[in-house]
Amino acid sequence: MPWLVTAALVALVAATADLGAMVEASRLARLVPFVVCLVAASLAGMVYDGWCYALFFGRYVGPVGFADGLRLRVASSLLAGFNYVAGQALVSLYVKKIVGAPFFKVASVSILTIFVDTYLLALFATCGAWVAVPDMLEPILWIDAGFAVLGAAHFIFWLGGVDFFLLGFVREMNVCHAFRQSTLWDYIRVATLRVPTLLLDVLTVFVLLRCFGVNLPFWAVVATVPIIDMVVFLPVTVAGLGSFHLACRELFGSELGAPIPTVDAFATLFLGLGLLLRVLVGLVGYRSLLARLNAPGASTDR
Repeated sequence: MPWLVTAALVALVAATADLGAMVEASRLARLVPFVVCLVAASLAGMVYDGWCYALFFGRYVGPVGFADGLRLRVASSLLAGFNYVAGQALVSLYVKKIVGAPFFKVASVSILTIFVDTYLLALFATCGAWVAVPDMLEPILWIDAGFAVLGAAHFIFWLGGVDFFLLGFVREMNVCHAFRQSTLWDYIRVATLRVPTLLLDVLTVFVLLRCFGVNLPFWAVVATVPIIDMVVFLPVTVAGLGSFHLACRELFGSELGAPIPTVDAFATLFLGLGLLLRVLVGLVGYRSLLARLNAPGASTDR
């Protein structure tokens, strides 16, 4: 199904794009700074995420060193660029091998970080809309209200011990291991460590848009990038193809007034180069990961 949706959205984008204006926007863009910034930000993000992997998995399933965390992050980008769930499954399989923990117990750590990331994205979007894009605030606040109800139920269940009638059995499931082990401080710690990743994402888009002459206010980018990230994260398209373009058109173009052909050119180059970089770096990381797993007595780097 994702392939069909992707094909439909890509066809829609191609049919409605002004290719001549896109080429002209690309010709006028500062492409060298664009590429340098994208590569530098992507690699820096991978290194930081690798460090976070080591901390998170070390907290919940067993000792994972920075070298292994970096291998995880780099290798997972090969699959995650096309399917985020597949990338996280690779991470869980790798940690299962080197730590010896059950697969779903390891996967629970990724689920916890996704949970925290979702709420951070909502917070970023709300703050940015409040400051810079008031027209977007009302629909975002409705989404926030839903998140608030679900979040309250989550913490009442996991930290308050309320079973909600028949849900007590969920606590013992391996796939919920990280939630079962977490205290309030753990949630705060994970959220604090994830903020730099989201800020780097926002700053990267802010700078790269300026390479195309799109000088949006910083807080407007803060408001819109988390929404775009949420759209791309949904498992309905492959590698965000089509959905990323349409989200950028709607938010950067229709909402914030940037020229649509310029936004299309930016989205195409951003997504294309980003995907190429993830594949190239991911292949290197995957090779390192295989060598690590095949090493005698594969144990975690200390």
